[in-house]
This record gives sequence, C-alpha cells and structure tokens, in this order.
Amino acid sequence: MICGPGGVPHALIEPGGRRRLVIAVRDEWLVQDRWWTGDPVERHFFELLVEPGRVVTAFHDLRAGEWFDYG
Repeated sequence: MICGPGGVPHALIEPGGRRRLVIAVRDEWLVQDRWWTGDPVERHFFELLVEPGRVVTAFHDLRAGEWFDYG
C-alpha cells in the first residue's frame, strides 16, 4: 500500500508489483477490540475504489504496522 499524508491509501500494490491508483475512499472506520486480552486488535479499515473501478477493502493493522487487502 502506498499512502499519502495522514496514512490515507492512494495506491494499491497487487501481487506481481502492479500499481492500482485509488480513485476514491468510499468509507473508513477504526476497530479496537479485545482490549481486555493479551492480544488486542487495533485496525484502520478503508473501503477503496481502485482503478479500473474495483472495490477493495483494506486495513492497516496499527499494532503490527502491516497492510492487508481483500476484495
């Protein structure tokens, strides 16, 4: 994932290295869960419209510092 200021994605890197530009961020939300356990979850999700018009949901695992996407 390539992000701009504030951590908002502006390009997705597909397997094989192809870059897809983010056309729009359709939604975003923060999930903070399992805070009462030894393995809490803290993720920033984005619903992205990427070229050529595909919708992808991606999240930044704020604890691990890694990006994941599906869709």
